Amino acid sequence: MSDPYTYHKAGLEAELGGTPQFRGKQGHSCCGCCCDTRRAVIICNLVMIVLQVLTGTFFVAGVELFEAAAKTADDDAVINAGKQLQQIPMGLVVALIILQIVLHSIGVQGAIAYKKWMVYCALASFAMNVVVNIFQLNPVFVIFNVCLAYPHVFFIKEMNENIMTPENYPNEVQSCCCV
Repeated sequence: MSDPYTYHKAGLEAELGGTPQFRGKQGHSCCGCCCDTRRAVIICNLVMIVLQVLTGTFFVAGVELFEAAAKTADDDAVINAGKQLQQIPMGLVVALIILQIVLHSIGVQGAIAYKKWMVYCALASFAMNVVVNIFQLNPVFVIFNVCLAYPHVFFIKEMNENIMTPENYPNEVQSCCCV
């Protein structure tokens, strides 16, 4: 890997209207072979946006359906479960889902525009999910969120090292299948 001066020089040449010299791929490949970290950040955030929309839709519809079933039920367990469901602050749940959709949307824009603070917003959403799932003792979703946060960490690292820049992205682009 080249020294930081080389990264700075290539960026400076591009800013001055020169053509940065091709130096080959120096950045991280997500999962070792799949795609570059910028593309992985965009894909992971889009996946999370879709999952959050589905989660919100099915959660609200499921609660409404279960409450309707609990009103006509004779079983005490179903009636008690319906009462517990009514205690869930639906406004808070919907607000948290909307917040996560917004944070992941900001993350997509951050990857497109090479803005670290925007990628940090999406990373904060993953961190929030990890903490919540640790408290819920849900190791599957802890691992899932850590895996989706992983390209964000490397993308930020590459931006800090001037590997992933708009000028150098043609050297770093990599994709196995998606786009």
